[in-house]
Amino acid sequence: VKLSMWMLANRLSQFEIRADIAEDAAMELRSARYVYSTDCVYIHPDGADTVCENGGDRIVLCRMDPAQAYELIQDTFDFYRRWEQGLRQAREDGDYRRIIRKSYLLFHAPVMLIDYNTRLLACTEEFRNQPVDAEWDHYMAHGCASLAGQQSIQRMKREGAQFHRPGTAYHVMRGGGLTNLLTCPLQQDGVYYGRVNVLEYGRRLNPGDRQVLALLGEALLDIFRQRAPEEYADPGLLLGRALERGDREALTSLAAVLGAVDEPMVLLSLAVPSLTANEKLRGSAANLLRELLPGAVAADCGERLCLLMPARWTAERLADRLRTGLSGVPFRGALSLPFRELAGLRAARDQCRYLQERAGAGGGQEVADFYPVAMEYLIRCGDEALRRAALHPDARRLAAGGEAGRRQMEILCGYLRHKKSLVPTAKALYMHRNTLVYQLGRIRETLTADLSDPYACEYLRLSLRYLMEP
Repeated sequence: VKLSMWMLANRLSQFEIRADIAEDAAMELRSARYVYSTDCVYIHPDGADTVCENGGDRIVLCRMDPAQAYELIQDTFDFYRRWEQGLRQAREDGDYRRIIRKSYLLFHAPVMLIDYNTRLLACTEEFRNQPVDAEWDHYMAHGCASLAGQQSIQRMKREGAQFHRPGTAYHVMRGGGLTNLLTCPLQQDGVYYGRVNVLEYGRRLNPGDRQVLALLGEALLDIFRQRAPEEYADPGLLLGRALERGDREALTSLAAVLGAVDEPMVLLSLAVPSLTANEKLRGSAANLLRELLPGAVAADCGERLCLLMPARWTAERLADRLRTGLSGVPFRGALSLPFRELAGLRAARDQCRYLQERAGAGGGQEVADFYPVAMEYLIRCGDEALRRAALHPDARRLAAGGEAGRRQMEILCGYLRHKKSLVPTAKALYMHRNTLVYQLGRIRETLTADLSDPYACEYLRLSLRYLMEP
């Protein structure tokens, strides 16, 4: 690799130097010489100092003899050669993390690689726990951009900033403070893979840093271009396509990406009014929600963000977590009933829509649960498949349990029909009272419904009758 005078100056900055270098100093230097040569650094004494120059560009090493300066500069050329060899090997191995990790030796500054969806892929570990700025801290904590950071970028774009240009320097508002950074987008033939950012830290970034960043960007772009398309399978994008377009292929791909799902899922449809007008901010919010809600898949569905997550997330827990994570940004959510198969996404989405369209749904709650309005929905819904999906989850689970489940449905339905009175229930089912008590005990162990709650009992009874009728 050929060096520029800027690249030499950056490597020598740990010593006392004075640099007078043109902004456009080219990468054309091969080695150091004691005599003038067009593609070498000319080293000669100047009093107690040593001057390194090429054309009109000069680096003065203060109070250093020429022999020592020559060794330092030649070591610098050797360093960059070793780095370039390592870069080439990492490029062949497809190891982008190694490239970012080794970049500390070049910049001595925070470096981050983010994907097309502003999620963190790699960073210089030396700064992971350092207080660089609020946006860096957010990336380290959540693995994605903050809403405030994206709003700053969007504002700069409106003012004419061109973030698609490689090696561009920007003075960016990040987390309430100003940070200088260099950025290099990884894009080719209309495909955007992500970008590399170098943040100013300890010294000013200069054209030499831009030149090195361009080399990094070229190697990283080559790595991402060679990766298989399925490696870019984003569960959030697949979820969005499945919900918005009813795309069965996307649903199949989503099932393949998620693998075996061992617990019930729920769908959260989230409205964040301050973000609906800006697609980029919605994408950043989706990234943040993935980090706030472990196990969730977040999709940008236009005016709403949709999250597929484990059913252990209740409406109350979600409201608490979102209130903290969104830092005061107003939101309203609708939470579906649990379901086990991804084929249940259509019904879950309809349940959320019903909640959203229902006047006064949730009574002003930040996250409204479908469960309390399920019976009303069952009465009004005219679609057989959607109605079955809105039946009580316990009833649906028992119905899927074969002959044993069917028998438990009969016992539970009879018990609820007789107002939870044991004697009339036992007579109606031709069972001994003690047998009924034993069977009910086994059934209760599997229920999520609270049988002391009148609404839960009526909802469960109605669902059981619906499933048991021919």
